[in-house]
Amino acid sequence: MSQSFLRAAIACSFLLGCASPVRVFVQEGPEVGVDSSPPDTTPPKAGEVGAPCFKDDECASKFCLPIGRCSRECSLPGTCPNSTNWTCRVIAGRGPMCDCDELGLVDLACNGIDENCDGKIDDGSPKCGEECVDTNTSIKHCGGCDKPCPGAGTPNAEPQCAMGSCKLKCATGFDDCDGMPDTGCEGDLNSTTHCGMCGKACMTGESCVMGECKTILPVDVTILLGVTGSSHMYVDPAIPTLQTKLVAPLLAVPDVQVGVSYTSEFPTTPYGSVGDRPFQGGGEPATDGMKLNMLIASYPKLFGGDASDGMIEALGTLAGRPIHPTSLALTCSAGRAPGGCWRTGAKRVVVLFTDDIFHNGPNAVGPGLYDPYMGIAPAPQDWTGVLKAMTDNKIFLLFMSTAPAGTMGDQARAQYRRMLTDLGQPMTDLFMATPAAEVTTAADAVVARIKAIRGM
Repeated sequence: MSQSFLRAAIACSFLLGCASPVRVFVQEGPEVGVDSSPPDTTPPKAGEVGAPCFKDDECASKFCLPIGRCSRECSLPGTCPNSTNWTCRVIAGRGPMCDCDELGLVDLACNGIDENCDGKIDDGSPKCGEECVDTNTSIKHCGGCDKPCPGAGTPNAEPQCAMGSCKLKCATGFDDCDGMPDTGCEGDLNSTTHCGMCGKACMTGESCVMGECKTILPVDVTILLGVTGSSHMYVDPAIPTLQTKLVAPLLAVPDVQVGVSYTSEFPTTPYGSVGDRPFQGGGEPATDGMKLNMLIASYPKLFGGDASDGMIEALGTLAGRPIHPTSLALTCSAGRAPGGCWRTGAKRVVVLFTDDIFHNGPNAVGPGLYDPYMGIAPAPQDWTGVLKAMTDNKIFLLFMSTAPAGTMGDQARAQYRRMLTDLGQPMTDLFMATPAAEVTTAADAVVARIKAIRGM
């Protein structure tokens, strides 16, 4: 027996109050009772350390721990079970005895700890070869040795073992619809075959949107650029954003086509200048991104004359009203509606990028037209007729407003809001695109709004 052990035992004998177990170390370095030998997983015999007991006489050591497990003397290293919760403690009137901190009613597998203090390490955890295995959770040995879970490396799937049974953990939006682990989670829950759940098929003409079958129509979008002289300073820096944040994301939406046209002013003094056009067609709604980007980058830089411009005429043309002789019509493919070259059955959206207030548009408050044209023949279109045409053709109007802060900009936005009200649209269909930093935010919002119009 070491001198340090004797000192600890003698010290305890002189302490009359040493009734509770006191944790001590009885040699330099490791605790007495800590063993480096392999875990002993054989069940304890009656009376042996870790065996259940109610009284001291039931234990070979004649000492039953308060937790109901037999102890034994631990004067030599390796006497106590090789688990971190078993330690050698000096017990008053007993000397050094094995004591255990109970951590649970059952052992956890393969952690080298005797949680329930029964003297066994990792009860019920078999060895598969030389490896300690929890067959409840091991994907290599699920429910028994050498029973691997299928599905490793398959699409959208991760094999798992729970309670000794294999299952697949599927990536979000996918499921194992064919019940065959070897094919992984092959079922796309955003498809019309498995919409939201396996086997839920959408009807012909429906699309699957966020797990629900919906009837979704194609959408045609025309970007109508205001190109009067005052607009150039807003359009030029916005070109890359319109190409990458508006055109490209819209073309990425299934069955959305995009076109580009332009609007300026009548070539009549004092409203405009020679060469101006209230409407000039660029390209009908289509899916050719390179062509659309070229139409935006090479927009015609027209002029204008006074503070108001001819966008009402352009909107009327896109809505199918007779085109003015000073305008230049779109060239439409066969079967498309004249004016905006809309596809049959498609929802129709005009995105108007402008800094102007409009001749022949509505007054912001009350009846009448704002700054009506005079002396132009044939007479230009006005908001009353254009409103009816847009309503009849179910055309949505979205504003990307570059109108600057100040009196004219405020008047322009007030007119836009009145137009949205007349069309039965929310005020949120007016998107601020000035200063230039807001063009990206406005483009993102327009794309989101068109997706919502489409039913996504």
